Amino acid sequence: MEDFIYLDNAATTRPLKCVTEAQTEAQNSFWGNPASLYSLGLAAARELSNARTVLANAVGANTGNVYFTSGGTESNNTAIFSAAYSLKRRGKHIVTTAFEHPSVLNPIKKLESEGFTVTYLSPEKKGYVSEEQIAAAVREDTILVSIMAQNNETGALNDVKTVKQIIKAAGSSALFHCDGVQAFLKMPLCLRDFDFLSVSAHKVGGPKGIGALITSQKVVPLLLGGGQEKGARSGTVPVPLICGFAAAVQNQPKFDVLALYEYAKEKLAGYTLNLPQKTSPYILNFSVQNYKSETLLHYLEKENIFVSSGSACARGGQSHVLKSMGLSSDISDSAIRISFNYENTKQDIDRLCAALEKAQSELIPVKRNKR
Repeated sequence: MEDFIYLDNAATTRPLKCVTEAQTEAQNSFWGNPASLYSLGLAAARELSNARTVLANAVGANTGNVYFTSGGTESNNTAIFSAAYSLKRRGKHIVTTAFEHPSVLNPIKKLESEGFTVTYLSPEKKGYVSEEQIAAAVREDTILVSIMAQNNETGALNDVKTVKQIIKAAGSSALFHCDGVQAFLKMPLCLRDFDFLSVSAHKVGGPKGIGALITSQKVVPLLLGGGQEKGARSGTVPVPLICGFAAAVQNQPKFDVLALYEYAKEKLAGYTLNLPQKTSPYILNFSVQNYKSETLLHYLEKENIFVSSGSACARGGQSHVLKSMGLSSDISDSAIRISFNYENTKQDIDRLCAALEKAQSELIPVKRNKR
């Protein structure tokens, strides 16, 4: 496909050239099992160690804090179940937000079914959870607080750097897990501010199928087997994927994302902008009211413009994120998310706006029932 515009980088990103090169080299030269004791295995183990150092340095951690996983979902699940099952004798209360990614909300719902109690903090119209909300929710029997750094649908930013301080001030020994998948390499993240930090490669130009859980805490494994990753994650370690991940971390392209975001916000000002008060310039959510998101998405696809109607994991379902902000169903049903990386330009935004105008001239608007 030629001359297409990709504005869905929060869902996934095109792999960087250096990433595919690093993977190819690893496939050809470091294909030995890193757990083996002969030279082929030792060569692969060295590459694995180097990559672990790259990830650790990116978030101010030690190499021993980095556990490679299959991606953000596994990292989030592992962190949540590790904290819950390790500390359940101390308490069974969990604090999270109503606009977390499903890979956080669904494990927590499972824990609820097992007898844990959960406080869900709502971002409401401001789009993020405040320090006061967190402080009021944490109590003596709280064992886990799980709050994402950057929301995947709206770009809302939570002040995750202060959460551990809030927990301590409340007299709680709860652990803090942060889903950093959308924020990784886009805003500063340091392990000293977290007990568990989840990251993923394919959001930053790396390969799919690889992520990391970065933690100084005990890890309760989800997978049992040969005891790889210091017993935290059994299974033969995918060295080529990990080398690709490290290459992405080391070679992030620079671009003026704020200028692009401000330009897009100005050009789309005629629509309903679903803007949190604190937001990342990498994501912009807006609504073309009276036109269904899915209808617009497929219309734009015919124009070779790729956007999202929300989280790629929701597959067209109504956004729990926008609902948690108190937005009406009219706005939620017509919401479009665009998300940027270094390949995007102002010309992409111009073409998007022209296509949206064309869509409104050709599509029949949805009739709303008057009450």
